[in-house]
Amino acid sequence: MEENIVEEIKKTEEEAANLIKDAKKKARSIIENATRKASEVIADGKKESAVLRRKAVEEGRKKGEELFGEIVEKGRRDASDFKLQYKRKVREVSDYILEEVLSSYGNK
Repeated sequence: MEENIVEEIKKTEEEAANLIKDAKKKARSIIENATRKASEVIADGKKESAVLRRKAVEEGRKKGEELFGEIVEKGRRDASDFKLQYKRKVREVSDYILEEVLSSYGNK
C-alpha cells in the first residue's frame, strides 16, 4: 500500500510537471502570437500613416499650386491695371506739358 501511495505521488508529480511544462509552452506560443500580431499591426499602422502623409503632402502641394496660380494671376492683373493707369496719367501729363509749351511759346 505504501508503494502504491509513493507511486501515486510520483505519478501525480509527473502529471503536475507535465501540466506546468504544457502551460509554459502554451504561454510562450500565446506570447509569440501576440508579439507577431502586434508587429503586424505596427507595420500596417506605419504603412497607413505613410500613405496618409503622402496624401496630405500631395493635397497640400496641389492647394499650394492653386493658390500660387491665383496669386500670380492676380499679380499680373494688378500689374496690367497699374500699367494702364499710369499710361493714362503719362498721356495726361504729356498732353498737359504739350498744352503748356504750346500756350507759352505758341504754335510757331
